[in-house]
Amino acid sequence: MLKQRGVEDVSHLSGGIHRYVEKYGSSGFYKGKVFVFDQRVALDPDAMEVSNNDNNVKEMKNNVDAKQRDEKIIGKCKECQKPEDQISGATVCTVCRDLVLLCPSCKSSTDEYYCERHDLWKNVYFTFLGKFTVEELQKQLGDLRRMHDVTYAKGHRNVRRTL
Repeated sequence: MLKQRGVEDVSHLSGGIHRYVEKYGSSGFYKGKVFVFDQRVALDPDAMEVSNNDNNVKEMKNNVDAKQRDEKIIGKCKECQKPEDQISGATVCTVCRDLVLLCPSCKSSTDEYYCERHDLWKNVYFTFLGKFTVEELQKQLGDLRRMHDVTYAKGHRNVRRTL
């Protein structure tokens, strides 16, 4: 799929990223945490078991100090751009339900989160409507309809299209 989009230097790891990190840990070329599709959400290569190639014994990696860990963070909070790598299944875009990476400070400042694609919808699309008057809701509905028509006129596929 990346090659179809014009990216030429694309490689495939035999066994995937997870097996690669199990084998090489943080001494390999992979940087950051490994996203997994279960309650763990993300795995830190420094905390994973790494295969010892000499005798096939699993050994735990030594913990790194906080400064080294901060230097390894490659993610950034979507709002304030501070380094962040603690993603949560509870922090999802209000519009499309995609995961959103936010630091604790930005996360606690609101109860509605927006991904990059829906950032412009911040002032018109809400989950919790009890705080608005009828007039405010009618204005939001009109704004939503205009934004929806502009956004989806391009024929986006596999994207939530309901209001």
